[in-house]
Amino acid sequence: VTKLAVLPETREKTLAITNGSDPRLWKSVELMDLEGSGKVVRGIDLYEIGQHVKGRLNEYLFNVTGAGFTYMDRPLVGLVRRFVAYKEQRILFGLIEQITGDRDKEYETPWGKRRGLGMNLLVGGVGRDDVGKEWVKKFKELAQREDLKGKFIFIEGSGTEAMKLA
Repeated sequence: VTKLAVLPETREKTLAITNGSDPRLWKSVELMDLEGSGKVVRGIDLYEIGQHVKGRLNEYLFNVTGAGFTYMDRPLVGLVRRFVAYKEQRILFGLIEQITGDRDKEYETPWGKRRGLGMNLLVGGVGRDDVGKEWVKKFKELAQREDLKGKFIFIEGSGTEAMKLA
């Protein structure tokens, strides 16, 4: 699509497009300190850092949204991004109940009934086009549902601070 529609005059020269950002913008201070120490970063190190910053994340969420996660020992899925039509994030609407649902219960998904994953879900971002703005409204509505409170949080306009803590 990019070669044909966005950069047609340079399509012969375009080999690939990488989407990314400077990792120092979203890594926690603890992780950057560990990397800077010269030690090999192991899975257990990442886990322990993640556990350590969860309390700060919840405090941040309370300050920004007035809500926080009820059970901090649950695994966390964090999606902080731009909401635009071409990124097709509406798939999440049919999965939020399963992602945050109890592991011993079944939930309707686009692929039929599935057991809950028992996770906390943090979604944040800004609607950049009309479709994205509608998704933001829908995420805000979902964050107010009683059955999702304490398990699903939406932050409008979130930035790198949430990414560092999530």
